[in-house]
Amino acid sequence: MTKEKIERPGQLEKLLSAVGKSRSYLVGLLSKMVAIPTVNPPGQNYRQFCEFMGEELHAIGISDVELVSVPQEKLAKDLPEYADYERVSLVAHYRQGDYPTLHLNGHFDVVPPTSGWTRDPFTPEQVGDKLYGRGAGDMKGLGAAMVTVARAIINQTERPKVNIALSFVGDEETGGELGAGYLAEQNKVVGDLALVEGIDGDCLTIANRGVIWVKLHFIGKSGHTIEPHKGKNAFLAAADCAMLLKNRAKQLLRTKRTAYPIKHPREAYSTINIGGAAGGGSKINTISDRFSFTVDIRHIPEMEKDEVLAIITEVLARTEARNKEVKTRMEIMQVNPPTIGDKEGRWAALLDEAFQLTLGRKAKHFLAPFYTDMRHLVAGGVPTLGIGSKVGGVHSDDEWVSVRGLVNIAKVMATVAWLLGEKGK
Repeated sequence: MTKEKIERPGQLEKLLSAVGKSRSYLVGLLSKMVAIPTVNPPGQNYRQFCEFMGEELHAIGISDVELVSVPQEKLAKDLPEYADYERVSLVAHYRQGDYPTLHLNGHFDVVPPTSGWTRDPFTPEQVGDKLYGRGAGDMKGLGAAMVTVARAIINQTERPKVNIALSFVGDEETGGELGAGYLAEQNKVVGDLALVEGIDGDCLTIANRGVIWVKLHFIGKSGHTIEPHKGKNAFLAAADCAMLLKNRAKQLLRTKRTAYPIKHPREAYSTINIGGAAGGGSKINTISDRFSFTVDIRHIPEMEKDEVLAIITEVLARTEARNKEVKTRMEIMQVNPPTIGDKEGRWAALLDEAFQLTLGRKAKHFLAPFYTDMRHLVAGGVPTLGIGSKVGGVHSDDEWVSVRGLVNIAKVMATVAWLLGEKGK
């Protein structure tokens, strides 16, 4: 079947042409971004990255650039383990008048390199269509595409009637409270529509799952291993709890299926990961009196957080009943509800039109199985949708992003900006 040729207005055609001709600029910028190792945890080089991006934005014609630092006393309270690592974000504005504002948000923190890389994670390397490097796919590539779009708009002689806000934030990989969350708290998140990272490919992320992170603690009684009857083994109680939780949670989490569109059938239900981090005990010949493990639950919008916490509470009570004299405690590390990015559906329709105009096809709408900074922008009062490019190796080895995919999604974002200007607020 021959794809029907889409007639675009001249102004849009020129803008898309400018984005297409910016491929080398995009690759060069992304390479410089990847080369700054903004590893989180602990949260390295945030200021260096923001200062670099600030200089880049000034160079393309954006003078309103602000670096926002989280106060040290807040770091000491909220992030004591990494309080020595400065939390800095960047916000910038390109204003043209009383026009609608498109907010483009990207996180620049990256997870630590994994053990199986075959190349230096922070020396970007392009092989064919793939650009390799830690953070290339998640999500510095999309961030570079956002700057490329802003640059193309600024360079037009006849610009779309739209204002552009840009924000680059850290800490998304660890919850985002001190990145996008802090910007929203400080009323620095503005816009009529925001775009953030979403599911990769021709997908439109309309919602994120909720996340609950807890750490379960088990307190027993130490003793010498030659007299095990005199101690209370916290590790064995934890192991018993883990199996109880696996069976009980698996059963209860599948009682509700999401009505939101999903990319894979396995994403229809809430999920649980037990023991992502675990540890305790002190010596091989000493009965373990302390043990703990983490639980990560990603729940669908149809399941309330209290339902999830009730499952864990029930299992802890059963563990204590089965392991006499061992005490348990649940430490809540993070609770973030599911986020609906565009409750009225107005902006999803605009994105559909943008994909159609740009690529000749509509994006498929999905509930993301993960969570992003979407929730912080929505909390800041800005309807938000997620987009992405083709990626691989995310949170794993030899991470890469498709350059062709980045150029395409940059064109989609440029079309969104043009449509927003044409349709008004």
